[in-house]
Amino acid sequence: MPAAPQSLPPLPVAPPPRIVLRGGRSLERADAKRAESAAAAINASRQHLLPWMPWAAEPATGAGMATFFSAADLLWEQRQDFTYSMLDPAGSVIGGCGLHNRLGPGALEIGYWVRLEAAGSGLATEAAAALTAAGLGLESVARLEIRCEEHNHRSARVPEKLGYTFGGLVVPTTGPTAGSSMQIWVTTEPEWAARAP
Repeated sequence: MPAAPQSLPPLPVAPPPRIVLRGGRSLERADAKRAESAAAAINASRQHLLPWMPWAAEPATGAGMATFFSAADLLWEQRQDFTYSMLDPAGSVIGGCGLHNRLGPGALEIGYWVRLEAAGSGLATEAAAALTAAGLGLESVARLEIRCEEHNHRSARVPEKLGYTFGGLVVPTTGPTAGSSMQIWVTTEPEWAARAP
């Protein structure tokens, strides 16, 4: 799960709490009422997630996810960080994503994960495209980044397909990916407007 932002100023406005995707799927503002569904999605996919997501090292619990979602809700109200659940047409959690305010003023980071059964379905790409449009539509946001582990080629295909520019590799010293070599992919509002799918 994403780390809380580090005392960055709040954004003037929040993104939409619900974004409709194709096929009846949607992105919905994180809500503790979906904690059990989120824990089930994570636990069904832990081996798939573990190489890239340190938070998957331990099994998820409904109580733990409820705590996380409650914290995410507070950060949303403070316009600090924006966590979504990816939902199937029946309302079950099939992934998570967000616009994370941890890069400094004027920039947000997009993160995402999908349940194993949804991998390869285009869900991550569609969610990232929707979050790119939402993020760059926010006042004061000029740049978006997608970061993934250096060898996570499947995840890197998402920003590549969306026309993000590869910005090189970085090894963070703090946060959830500290010590790992991370790919950085970047887009700006003019670039996105010119290349959006």
